[in-house]
Amino acid sequence: MRPRVASLLEAGLHRRLILISAPAGFGKTTLAAGQARSAVGSAGLPPQVAWLSLDAGDNTPLRFWAYLIAALQAVAPTVGLVAQAALQAPQPPPIEPLLTELINDLAGLAHRLLLVLDDYHTISAPAIHQALDVLLEHAPANFCLLITTREDPPLALARLRARGQLAEIRAADLRFSEAETGDFLNTMQALALPGDDVATLVARTEGWITGLRLAALSLQHTDDRHAFVAAFGASHRFLTDYLVDEVLSRQPPHRKAFLLQTALLDRLCGPLCDAMLGLNGDDGPTPSEPGEAGRAAPGARHSYSQRILDELDRANVFLVPLDTQRYWFRYHHLFAEFLRLRLREAEPDLVVQLYRRAIGWCVAHGLTREALDYALVAQEYGQAAELIEALAPELLSNEGPQAVLQSVAALPAALLRQRPMLCVQYAWALTFAGRMAEAANYLAEAESAGGAADAATRPHVLGQVAAHRAYLLFFQGDFMAALQQAQQALLHLPTDDAVLRTRTAVILSSVLRLAGQLEAAEQALIPLADAIQATSNVYIATLYFSSQGEIYQERGRLHQALDTFGQALAFAARYTGRSDIPFTGFAHLAIGHVQREWNNLDAAAASISQGIALCRAWQQADVLAIGLIELAQLYQDRGEYLLARQSLDELRQIAETMASPWGMAMAGTYQARFDLASGDRAAADRWAQASGLTALDTPSFEQTDEYQTLAQLLVLRGDYADAVRVLASLAGQLRAAGRVDRLLAVLAWHARALAGLGRSAEALAVLDEALTLGALGGYVRVFIAGGPPIAELLALRAARPRAGGPSHQYIAQLLAAFPAGHEDGAAAAPEPAGALLEPLSEREQAILRLMAAGLSNRAIGDELYLSANTVRWYASQIFTKLGISGRGAAVARARQLGML
Repeated sequence: MRPRVASLLEAGLHRRLILISAPAGFGKTTLAAGQARSAVGSAGLPPQVAWLSLDAGDNTPLRFWAYLIAALQAVAPTVGLVAQAALQAPQPPPIEPLLTELINDLAGLAHRLLLVLDDYHTISAPAIHQALDVLLEHAPANFCLLITTREDPPLALARLRARGQLAEIRAADLRFSEAETGDFLNTMQALALPGDDVATLVARTEGWITGLRLAALSLQHTDDRHAFVAAFGASHRFLTDYLVDEVLSRQPPHRKAFLLQTALLDRLCGPLCDAMLGLNGDDGPTPSEPGEAGRAAPGARHSYSQRILDELDRANVFLVPLDTQRYWFRYHHLFAEFLRLRLREAEPDLVVQLYRRAIGWCVAHGLTREALDYALVAQEYGQAAELIEALAPELLSNEGPQAVLQSVAALPAALLRQRPMLCVQYAWALTFAGRMAEAANYLAEAESAGGAADAATRPHVLGQVAAHRAYLLFFQGDFMAALQQAQQALLHLPTDDAVLRTRTAVILSSVLRLAGQLEAAEQALIPLADAIQATSNVYIATLYFSSQGEIYQERGRLHQALDTFGQALAFAARYTGRSDIPFTGFAHLAIGHVQREWNNLDAAAASISQGIALCRAWQQADVLAIGLIELAQLYQDRGEYLLARQSLDELRQIAETMASPWGMAMAGTYQARFDLASGDRAAADRWAQASGLTALDTPSFEQTDEYQTLAQLLVLRGDYADAVRVLASLAGQLRAAGRVDRLLAVLAWHARALAGLGRSAEALAVLDEALTLGALGGYVRVFIAGGPPIAELLALRAARPRAGGPSHQYIAQLLAAFPAGHEDGAAAAPEPAGALLEPLSEREQAILRLMAAGLSNRAIGDELYLSANTVRWYASQIFTKLGISGRGAAVARARQLGML
């Protein structure tokens, strides 16, 4: 026996009744027989097992109880002698008094006894059920009854369940898991199937052992086993024969008709099935077993079909409940496939009519997604196109772009081009999937068709096109054109198109934010803030909270940013019960960004990993691109440069697919940063040359990331004056715009460059500004990224505190966060100092250490009681021995050699 299921059976042996109830072929008898064998194999230890296999001929009380007593006497010969004699009399007495004698006999046994009644579904006599209820009510503690049945018996199950006297083993418990299936097919049947084929059979059969056995029987005689597994289904002859003989042929006519006419449905409820049968509520024949009151949902209690569903549910006719109220059901996959084949064979002309009934009912009851699925299967393309237009925003937000792409792909191409709104929705899906060039083509189709549309439709189409163009232009880096298109879209879009107006307002806000207009960016979100109060639309709320959080982040208010991103997840959890639905991926990434800035790298990794996984599930390429940048930065923080490179390689592939200059620029920019961090300065030099950026440029606001990377390269080259020129310009722009998040990194490197020039007082002043701003948001990582020279400047500031200056506690926190032995651009272990042809003298080493601290020649002289000219002479000696020129290069080389 399977250990998992055997343990359920063992646990039930101390209760009065074990009910094994499941459809045909689920291994009920096999399980009970396994328990009987294990009892026999236990050297006669309790419980002893009595077995009675039932059939329709046992459906009279006299015969039933005579056979039951005989089964008991096979293991306990003294049990039921009085009752047996009475039953054999010419005029047998009522069974109830005899049960008292039988119960007393059972109580007198010295051992425990298990009675198995196999195939109890063949028993329908009410008198037998009533007498068995009496036996269960008064059974002694050493007695347990096990019933196997295809349908729940009309016994007092609810009472036994409430008393804890009932153990239930049902189809869900009997289904074979993937591991159990692999053991059955490969160990017991010696089929040597690979794991993928085992998983496929588990999915197709839903762990139904008879389906697995029939598949195994055929596989024994099949050469191409993989092809057989891929094609295995209800059309297989052995399976069809079994379902006809064991299930369908045993149903009364009204059940057969119901099964066939509802087989096309993916899920069933009473009112929907009534519609499929062309009935109105209580129309139709009376079921053979009226359903229990309360099993159907309110409003459907008197539905004819709901009563049939209750009947089928109790009869275990391959019906799977989908909710605890047992209102929605579905058929077992193979059984549904079998019924559909039978329907198409018996009444092919009825199929389209049934699909139309399903579509109409679903549309009328707000189940538009299901209506679309039925319309596509039925090839009702006109209605499907209308449904896609209505559903597309919901599909994009809830299921991702692939849901729209797959639905539209099923339509004739000519129909798509005739519908401008459908073209726009398809273009959105293509854009989110990263297929920007194709999206542009369909956008042009929409614009052309929209121009000829009627006056009522034209503004909406033009608004959709403008909103989409704004989105495309934004990710191509053309922010001003995106701004104009977004403003145009908001003029045309109707007020009730909440999703697209939200998306467009977010684009508008993002453009303004990246252009340094944070006040205007926040103003653009005000209509959304008001709308959030009256909506339960999680997509709209997530867009708003994520965008507002980004503005807080840009202002350096990380605590408010984190709270706001958290509100996006809380809103999702409130209305869906989950905070990890796919389109919340960006909020998770943003939380990871904040945690990374706080140097909580484990928490950051958890949030970023979850965000990436959700972005992949949603399949929106642009958000995934942002996530890959965050992931790459996390890997850099951990020194895992190979993984960082892999993330950027994927980003580059996405950017190429999207035809996004912004994405390509970011991939190159961050790759250059990681090259610098890992010591590959030559690769960073090649990036700078290819980018065309120079220190003589006036950095553009839109290229802040690229110019910051150039400045870092200049610093590490020792070209401090050029670096100061670039960084001072960037700092001025970011400071004026209030973009603190970006400004902090620029200030850190600016301070480092000034220290490299020996302008330590200016370096400390710049660092003070960064510390004052950074303390408000609790920034840590941005200072660590500046490398050991920033740690040295921090130590210098700690040693020389300034009145009204940065908090000593904050400086101490930052110094403690720097990793021991952190090296600039040195992934490998440092070379030994002995690699120098001529070692540095003690005086030269002292001067080198002060150079690394950012002190000027005059300041070094003051520290060592030397003139500035003497310091310059020592510096030239140091440069010669290190084989370089310039203070910055000397410090970098000394760190590489492990001298600092």
